[in-house]
Amino acid sequence: MIKNDRQGNPAKAAKMTKAQREQAQKRKHQKRQQQLSHQQTKRQQRKRDDAQAAFAARLNRSSMSDFPLVADKVSPATRRPDATSGNFQNADLAGANLSGLRLNGANFRGANLAGAWFNDFCCYDNLPWETIASLTAVTFVDANLCGVDLSAVDLTDADFARADLTDADLSEADLRGATFSAATCVGTNFRDVNLSNTDLGLANCDRATFTHANLGGLDLSGTTFRGANLQYANLSGVELWENDFTGADLTGACLKGLHITGPVQWDRVKCEYCYRNFDVVNGRIVGTDRLPATGSFKPGEFVQFLETFQ
Repeated sequence: MIKNDRQGNPAKAAKMTKAQREQAQKRKHQKRQQQLSHQQTKRQQRKRDDAQAAFAARLNRSSMSDFPLVADKVSPATRRPDATSGNFQNADLAGANLSGLRLNGANFRGANLAGAWFNDFCCYDNLPWETIASLTAVTFVDANLCGVDLSAVDLTDADFARADLTDADLSEADLRGATFSAATCVGTNFRDVNLSNTDLGLANCDRATFTHANLGGLDLSGTTFRGANLQYANLSGVELWENDFTGADLTGACLKGLHITGPVQWDRVKCEYCYRNFDVVNGRIVGTDRLPATGSFKPGEFVQFLETFQ
């Protein structure tokens, strides 16, 4: 029988060089790390399965069970429940956690989604599970979305016509091609949002936040911005008609090529300075050609500057 050198042949073991001993310890450590990694992977897999089962159970207990929903259809690649093109018209989903669901093309017309979550389902030791719902081309017409968290969600081509988005969070969401016609967006957070090619016509955006948002080229006819925060927003090429900016803050906004084709209310509007041009730096629009070049506008100067666009 071959004996272990470290136990059966002390003399030979003693002759091991320091480098050999370090190498042996390193191999032992690597083997242990591999074992721990494998065990951790298995634990995470069990937690994912438990999370998925709990998620499906919650869906079955909710009013969503009354609507066509494929709750047990899970993508093998992403392990995400699939409700693509689901019909949730007039459903009561207030406060529901819909994170991780595939909801592309789903119909939430008239649904109550007040306080619902779409991007925070991962609650098991920060597991690496996709948690942001997919909501492209979704219909939210006439829906109640008060206080919902849609931050960083892909909402391209979504329809929010006449929806109530009071105090909702859409910061960093992708809203290209979305429709907000006649929507209530009071206090809504549009920070760092790309609103290019969206329809905000006749929307109520009072007290909404558009910091660093891109509204370039939009027709904003009839939209109200009373008390809105438009600091550093891109308003280049925007068309204004029958708007109300009473008490709004446009400090740092880019106003290149602004089109004012009708009466606009500017009472108590705030603006320390603005920009007449812009550059795109790392995907973000940065104003150039500051006005005034230094300091701030004197009382009445900003409104006088706006009159040059009429």
